[in-house]
Amino acid sequence: MHKLIPLLALSTLTFTGCGSSSEDNPLACRDGSCAHQSELTFCDIDRAYPDTVQPNECIAPPAADACNRVMECSDPAKPYCNDDSMGTCVECTDNSECTVDGESCNTNSGECVDGDVIPCSPGAAGDSECAAKDVGLDFCSDGGICAECLVDVDCSGFANEGVCDSVNFECRACEVGGSDCESGLCGTRDAGECVATADVIRVDGANTGGDVEGCGAVGSECETIGFALTEVDDGTRNIVVVAAGTYDEALEFTNESATLIADGEVIVKAGLPVEGDTVISITGSSEVSFDGFIIEPGAAIPNTHLVTCLGATAALSLSNSTVRNSQGLGITSTCGLTVTASTISGNAGGGIHVNGGNFTIVNNFIVDNVSTGTIGGAKFEATDGLTEVLDFNTFARNQRSGTEGFSLICDATNLTARNNIFMLADASTAGVITQCATSFALIDSGSSTAAIGDNFKAEAVFVAPGTGDYHLMPGSPGTNAADPTATLAIDIDGEARPQGGRHDIGADEAE
Repeated sequence: MHKLIPLLALSTLTFTGCGSSSEDNPLACRDGSCAHQSELTFCDIDRAYPDTVQPNECIAPPAADACNRVMECSDPAKPYCNDDSMGTCVECTDNSECTVDGESCNTNSGECVDGDVIPCSPGAAGDSECAAKDVGLDFCSDGGICAECLVDVDCSGFANEGVCDSVNFECRACEVGGSDCESGLCGTRDAGECVATADVIRVDGANTGGDVEGCGAVGSECETIGFALTEVDDGTRNIVVVAAGTYDEALEFTNESATLIADGEVIVKAGLPVEGDTVISITGSSEVSFDGFIIEPGAAIPNTHLVTCLGATAALSLSNSTVRNSQGLGITSTCGLTVTASTISGNAGGGIHVNGGNFTIVNNFIVDNVSTGTIGGAKFEATDGLTEVLDFNTFARNQRSGTEGFSLICDATNLTARNNIFMLADASTAGVITQCATSFALIDSGSSTAAIGDNFKAEAVFVAPGTGDYHLMPGSPGTNAADPTATLAIDIDGEARPQGGRHDIGADEAE
């Protein structure tokens, strides 16, 4: 016999579906009643998610493996929900759900793992209990399992693992880009470890009046890069993060060390009122790193250089940057020079001139440098016996003394350039390489430079060289043609190498 429920009582028990107009709870849901929605298919019964306004609300699924007591897990590899109200589908929630002999359930990660998982009572007593077992698991998680860490500071003794993973409570490397670091910076000094917020000096040109002693924190940024450099100390506070904008200031480093990182498009230029001046000057024992900057002149003044690094004890690292349109040299160096994933272009005195010091120049576009002097794309001299690396660069449309070609010039050097492209603006009898040994080079077929050994001559096909895009077209000569022993992992854009059976020659790995 069916028991009759009075109509009044029934009305008080009724839950409306998602999207109803119930005055008290317009998006109330239960028992999977969000399933008919096109996007808001997840029922947050207990208002567990941050964007939920009230309990029993239909929201977008927080993750593909989200679950609760009315949303079941459909993945056979993760059949169990680890929480009734705000859960994630996992492999196990207790030992009975691990079917392989010798495995136990780590409830921190929801995975079946080899060996026994050590249970504990969350809290200080549990921490002591775990530490006493002397297994390197000194903390007790909220899930009651001995863990390697609970928060990032617990990982301070682990080299290159500065972040505590919030899922399995194990120390790991922070993510490149710093998304899991309070400071926003990962691995700038030590690979895998977050940079401390207190070590960062921030610059924002829009922060008028910000150049005061002690500036550099979020909300009280310095206004200029030059003033921020006066806030750099000899210890750890020497990382300068520069907000997007144009900064009209010449920067001079003398016996200083600093790392400068662009946060967005940052242009550094200077009016350069005196012929022979430079936008960035590095001397003495300075060790300076620029990442992500555009460096250009503020005015067309003859014989002014953009970047100079002078002296055997100085060092410059330039990455993910652009050095362009100087009336003199793009870069001139007698110091320790590293240039990676950058573009050196449009410089009227030539692209790069190295006249002493170690150098590592990898994954760069060195293009459209039209010199009236002796330097085209790059010139190396007086560097015998030092570290010399010139690999996976694209030289194109460089010239000197008004003559096509001359991408690379060597004088008294032991350099062997490897896996580089050397292209002219058009067919010509001019050489592109002078006195430099090359290996696995792609040389313009119109050049008078001979293809000796494992070099070869052909026309690289670029995406749009007329507009400055020197990425390789798929199938271009040079693809899958680099040294088969090459190990370089990424190209100028940070994309993986190789995409095919072998690395591509030049700065770009064609997709």
